[in-house]
Amino acid sequence: MRLQEELVDYIMKTMQPDEIRFEPVYRSEELGFSPDDAAVYVDQYFKARSLAATKGIPLRFTGSRPGEVHGPYCNVYRNVINLLPDGRATACFAQTGEKSDICFVIGAYRDEKYSVDFEKISSLRQALSRRPNICRFCFNNYHCVGLCPDNCVLDHEQVGTADYSRSFRCRVQKLTAVKQILERAGTSAGNTVLARFIDI
Repeated sequence: MRLQEELVDYIMKTMQPDEIRFEPVYRSEELGFSPDDAAVYVDQYFKARSLAATKGIPLRFTGSRPGEVHGPYCNVYRNVINLLPDGRATACFAQTGEKSDICFVIGAYRDEKYSVDFEKISSLRQALSRRPNICRFCFNNYHCVGLCPDNCVLDHEQVGTADYSRSFRCRVQKLTAVKQILERAGTSAGNTVLARFIDI
């Protein structure tokens, strides 16, 4: 988390990429990240982003993209399926093994051919269009992946009422959005006021 500039420097020197993407590890808080770590992560990310920009290489973070209207990473929005070793197909990249939740299974071999459950895909899309209550009035609501993939709206009923708004990942996404908005505005003035206004 504190060596993002060094990581970018190494990647640029050894791989000559067209683009770099950094993401905080999923299940971050289970690994010891606290909400207070979010500000450190974002500060280091933007320093690394500036370094990458000196070589014309964009460093991106997909969790919060103010320039795009988007929601969760969920593959049911993108017509993507993930094939599992047992032959089933799932709609979620985080569901990868034999114990994958049946809720996400959208295809399987049946009668010697592969069958995709389009009705299930449609119902999953409808369910995912409902944002968690805690996200409803967030300034970043339509430019954020929400709780995905750490907490899936389809997988955890408590997501609808639980308060994740001060979690590490949520704070990273909000802070990243604020900094990008201020960059586009061409100023850092009002940073403290804006941060207080959106209750980060």
